[in-house]
Amino acid sequence: MANYMESAKQQRRICYVATSFATENDFRFAHKQCPGLVKKGFDVCYFAQSDKEKNINGVRIIGIKRGKNKFRQALLPWKLLGRLLKQPCNAYHLSNAELLPIALVLKLVTKRRVVFDFREDYIEFVRLKPYVKGPLKYLLVGAIRAMVWLACKSMDGVIFGDEGVQENYPVIPPGRQMFFHHFPLLSMFGANPVPFSKRRYDVVYLGSISETGGILVMLEAIALLKKKHKNLRALLIGQPVEYIEERFYNFIKEKGLEDTIEITGRIPYPKVPKLLNQAKVGLIGLLDLPKFHRQSATKLFEYMAKGIPCVSVDLPPERRFMISGEHGYLVPPENPQAMADAIYKIISEPQVGEQMAKNCREHLLKQGYYAEKEIDKLAEFYDYILSNPRRLLCGS
Repeated sequence: MANYMESAKQQRRICYVATSFATENDFRFAHKQCPGLVKKGFDVCYFAQSDKEKNINGVRIIGIKRGKNKFRQALLPWKLLGRLLKQPCNAYHLSNAELLPIALVLKLVTKRRVVFDFREDYIEFVRLKPYVKGPLKYLLVGAIRAMVWLACKSMDGVIFGDEGVQENYPVIPPGRQMFFHHFPLLSMFGANPVPFSKRRYDVVYLGSISETGGILVMLEAIALLKKKHKNLRALLIGQPVEYIEERFYNFIKEKGLEDTIEITGRIPYPKVPKLLNQAKVGLIGLLDLPKFHRQSATKLFEYMAKGIPCVSVDLPPERRFMISGEHGYLVPPENPQAMADAIYKIISEPQVGEQMAKNCREHLLKQGYYAEKEIDKLAEFYDYILSNPRRLLCGS
């Protein structure tokens, strides 16, 4: 029986690759998909940023180091290709736009299954890069668009982070695609033990601190709110991206928010739930850009899991998953006054906030917005991919 189980496991070897992530901050793969598949009986290794090889929750982490400049980072996938070809596995699971050509090469030169994970809209991702300008931007967007089309026509399996992203991509044959939503693990994001009125921070923002993420709009809202709520306390869980860092800190100083806002910097993902326990209202301030019309914000579900009412910009994905007035409020994008007013409605009436907090957690559980259900779907998806014939390059 033991020999049979070992033989079965050898037929379910998955090699994950995501060159842009350090394992301690990678919630989608290192903390959800890879350990989840191990629990389902798969043998999983994961090429990710790490100083050394290690084992995390049954997943073999194979360390890769990103270059110190853009040129070396661009060469990394090609340097990695030889190691991937030697890795014993039945399927490769790749993410990151820079790995699209590598996925196509693996599909062309190996007999293994290749799955590509479009965790976000990579076409819009490149279009929004602030340091890519002029003709180069058009060239890169065109190249990514062509590779996305080829990947969708060739990969043995394609995974999307949201239905909205898939709508902008070519049609995939039935059974060859799935949606793995950015939901939190219930085992990590348990119910909030802190009563709403006892929580330390009035406002929290979780995620990358960037201009497109709406950080300047949210800071303006916090400044307006402080005029009404003198003892306001805000927590930012994240790190300012390099291109906005100086402007970000200058803005805080200009608005006199140095004593109001606490900034954690980048922290290991397992520490996030404990910090969220202390927050009353979660913010989503995304700018009104095409990318954000197709993919829901991960932080919405993390707020919900911890019973934190959300004040979010009113964009289609957020509108699909939360009800304004029950789980928080939806406000017009890029409107700091509306955001400040909505936050004040919640924190100024603790009974309202307490009920919304309860509604959020119950809604998440009732609708199944948690990762354990997504992992069940992922295991079934891989069993289908591994048990069916390989797809031909540019096949049906």
